Amino acid sequence: MKKKIMVLGAGEFQVPIIKKVKEMGHEVIVVSPKGDYPGFKFSDQIIYEDVSNEKGVLSHAKNLNIDGITTNQTDIPVRTMAYVSTKLGLSGIDYETACLFTDKLMMRDKCAELGLDTVKYKLVNSAKDIENFFVELGSAVIVKPVDSQGSRGIQVVESLNDIEKAFSYAASFSRSNSVIVEEFLVGDEFVIEGVVYDGNYNDLVVGDSFYFETVKTFSPYCRQFPSEKNTDLISKFNKQLIESFGLSFGLTHSEVIVAKGKCHLIETAARGGGVNISSKLVKACSGFDADAFMIDIALGNTPNMEVYNTGVVSSYIAFYLPEGTVKTVDGIILAKSHCSYIDSSLDSISVGNKSLGFSDKTSRVYILLSANNHSELRECIDFYKNVIKVDVLTNNGMRGLIWN
Repeated sequence: MKKKIMVLGAGEFQVPIIKKVKEMGHEVIVVSPKGDYPGFKFSDQIIYEDVSNEKGVLSHAKNLNIDGITTNQTDIPVRTMAYVSTKLGLSGIDYETACLFTDKLMMRDKCAELGLDTVKYKLVNSAKDIENFFVELGSAVIVKPVDSQGSRGIQVVESLNDIEKAFSYAASFSRSNSVIVEEFLVGDEFVIEGVVYDGNYNDLVVGDSFYFETVKTFSPYCRQFPSEKNTDLISKFNKQLIESFGLSFGLTHSEVIVAKGKCHLIETAARGGGVNISSKLVKACSGFDADAFMIDIALGNTPNMEVYNTGVVSSYIAFYLPEGTVKTVDGIILAKSHCSYIDSSLDSISVGNKSLGFSDKTSRVYILLSANNHSELRECIDFYKNVIKVDVLTNNGMRGLIWN
């Protein structure tokens, strides 16, 4: 029977779950602030509302008599989704759990309570607090908002001269004006996509993360699934983490670093990985339909839990445009015709476009691809790097793409 499903968010990474609601035969109501968001064109009804406005979204949900509420690939609406489902007696995670998975300080404190390793950290109220932590630690630190997403507001501090700017920058991206400072660990970083049902957690796939080195945005230029390394330690750590955090059901996206012989939590989230990791890359590797799962959960239905190894290796690669004006673009059509190609944001590049440079994950241009094995995947990645040519006129002359 056709149901009314409210989806929070209309950005490009919410498009797959919006389309999946329609595919499953239901009515989709999309909630988002006004803007040029691609999800609007696939909706049956649009509600213009800030997705973090819990009471505002609840009022709309009541008036529309919705049957379920959901989202994917974004942290911002997770608390609102829990708030509305709890108030209306719909299927969903509880509000306290939603807060735990969307607040970096709370998840750090919970790890400490559980005896799980996490990076050293401290909630700070001023640049002086960061300075004291920096001096005490005697090494580089990361300053970040407690409650942002997409690497917004994050900066590394390697010198006392950087502290004031880093504190102000982080605070400007925090909805609660809260800032946290953490030790900067160096090690192998992993991303874990998982699923919980009836309180039981299972991995969907564990992947490797490779970060940009030439630009300090704390965003990966590549994530590949599955990992080429032994991930038994990571899987065990993440299962204990998620089940101890009390998530009853839903998708999870965790980022961890293995350093000093231990697995340390960077952060975890009660949603699938962005950049269409959840909707497309996980499905390519495991056959698991994450969006259908979330819709079934929202309706209180028993979801399809089938997960299997497809034998496919999947990845996203990303690059930045330097700040300036795009003068030439070549190779896009050839890139999109390659046998490994799944999806991309390449169409966002055109001659005459003004590039604002790089500050966080949101300004990356990405390509999703798949291959039969890791060796073939590396060959495919080299193909894209060689075939896509973009020239940008900057204040320092003509520059090309920034791949890592």
